[in-house]
Amino acid sequence: MHSAPAAGRLAEYSPQIVLQALLANNLTSFTEFAFDVVRPGVIFKPNWHFEAVTHKLSQVASGEVRRLIITLPPRTLKSLCASVALPAWFLGRYPWERVLVVSYSEILARTHANDFRLVVNDPIYQATFPAMRLARDTDREIITTKRGKRIATSIDGTLTGLGGNLIIIDDPLKLGDAMSEAVRARVIEWYRSTLLSRADDK
Repeated sequence: MHSAPAAGRLAEYSPQIVLQALLANNLTSFTEFAFDVVRPGVIFKPNWHFEAVTHKLSQVASGEVRRLIITLPPRTLKSLCASVALPAWFLGRYPWERVLVVSYSEILARTHANDFRLVVNDPIYQATFPAMRLARDTDREIITTKRGKRIATSIDGTLTGLGGNLIIIDDPLKLGDAMSEAVRARVIEWYRSTLLSRADDK
């Protein structure tokens, strides 16, 4: 519980400033904001798993956690948390960094990139992260004015010349291929031989 003097100092700030401070420093709150942007009119239903996922992802963003695997059923907001909100929050705080987001298909990669665009172009986001602005925007690559990037690609897409400080693999296998040993082996080999070499910081 806040002391009375501390609560009084907080009351000196406008609700907008308090909201911006919360979004800039708390990935859980930011991800809930991102949900409202990409799913307008849908009621957000908080749950303990959402707080656990966003907490661990914030540790990834800070470098405290170097590798993280999230295994949850479909429709539990994994992609929103990891492929949309995390890159937007990370680049808001570090607009000069590079983020690589990989999915099993180009269509899925573009879907996540489009949701990312909605978030970073939202007026509340831009007020929260004034240093984060887009300089160039294509289907595959979104570049900030600070030369940071969000790159979207697929398992079968090219990675030549690409890399990142934050690499996200979102659904490397589609559901129908999950039981195929050959497909699983191909993805594992792709990860070992191709993706690991793309990390800017090994």
